[in-house]
Amino acid sequence: MGVVADAHYHGIFDQPVMQFYMTFAQADTAGQPGSIYPGAILIRTRAGSVASATAGARELFRSIAEPLGTPKVQTMAEALAPFQHPWQVAAELLAAAALLGLLVAAVGIYGTVAYTVSLRRHEVGVRLALGAQRAEILSRVVMSGLRVVGVGTAVGIALVLALGKLIASMLYGTTAHDAATLIVVPVTIAVVAIAACAIPAWRASRVDPVMLLRSE
Repeated sequence: MGVVADAHYHGIFDQPVMQFYMTFAQADTAGQPGSIYPGAILIRTRAGSVASATAGARELFRSIAEPLGTPKVQTMAEALAPFQHPWQVAAELLAAAALLGLLVAAVGIYGTVAYTVSLRRHEVGVRLALGAQRAEILSRVVMSGLRVVGVGTAVGIALVLALGKLIASMLYGTTAHDAATLIVVPVTIAVVAIAACAIPAWRASRVDPVMLLRSE
């Protein structure tokens, strides 16, 4: 006898129920009440080519049970795919919504920074006329946008940490406070924010102070 970890046979959110394993010779799977895989043989293989494992399974079945016909051989991932499909579709929809939200945020950051730069064109011209370097103007504009993004990101992480328990029951294979997610998401937002700020910042650094001051 052996002990294995809890397994979710009927769905990832179903509570595991009492189960036990029997050899194929001992179990009458056709009439076994509650049998999860009636008439099936489960084979554990070493990591390697799926094709070679499938061919080996067919050859093994043919050698011991040829009169039963050709078996249907599939991996565990293929067997579980119908149960996981609804959740995969939901995850893909959420990912698409997240990407759309990121795009909207990038457009909003770009518009805000561009509008702010347009209001400060005179200040930028004066700074350049007094000897400010264009790289300094570029960094100032980018940092002004990143400060706002940084505050929003910090508030978002705080809310995730505080409200993580509310969504913990909806997660599978990860936690509400997954360290990789809490690192990758802010870094991604920072990269997008820098890209969104770069265009108006570059335009601000290209201002001709003489022409600008004359126009004023």
